[in-house]
Amino acid sequence: ERSEHEREEEDKISAMSLAKKSALPEGIEVEHVLKYHNYRLKIQERDSLLLDLENVEVEVESVRRQIKKGEDSIAYKMNQIMQLDNGISRSADLCAFSKST
Repeated sequence: ERSEHEREEEDKISAMSLAKKSALPEGIEVEHVLKYHNYRLKIQERDSLLLDLENVEVEVESVRRQIKKGEDSIAYKMNQIMQLDNGISRSADLCAFSKST
């Protein structure tokens, strides 16, 4: 796999070759063409990074929803445990009361 730098160099060489082969309008030099080509590459890379960022944000939101669902489930189960504890405490109190009478 070629590095990003190697691809950019290859693109520059290709653009320079194309610029030399074609007649450039007056006032436009090969360097201008290369700068524009480099600018376009940066725009493409930026767009790619923005898309990656959007995908990561979607994934983060999904994880947040899963965490919230887990927290809600834990809270519900803790409530059930507290209700069972209260029921057991009442039963124990009744048993203790009935033994004392």
